[in-house]
Amino acid sequence: MTALLFAASSHVRGHNGLTSNWETQMNESNGDRIFRVVVGVALLIAGFAALSGIAAVIAIVVGLILTVTGSVGFCPIYKVFKTGTRKLTGA
Repeated sequence: MTALLFAASSHVRGHNGLTSNWETQMNESNGDRIFRVVVGVALLIAGFAALSGIAAVIAIVVGLILTVTGSVGFCPIYKVFKTGTRKLTGA
């Protein structure tokens, strides 16, 4: 178990303690990520259970996008506009 935790933590931080490339790619704050996942899951549930037709398709697609981007912490649209909600520390 300890080896697994060490492997996971060393994946995020390099052997020299610097932030890894993946962590620097994250551009969403924790609040943004939580919001995206909650709204995304709600849209998925609505799309599969309550809506029909084009509204269901739109809800499912938007729900998937929000859930995935919230889960990984990276939004491609933020990258295009060179912005984000995550504060970088120590740079």
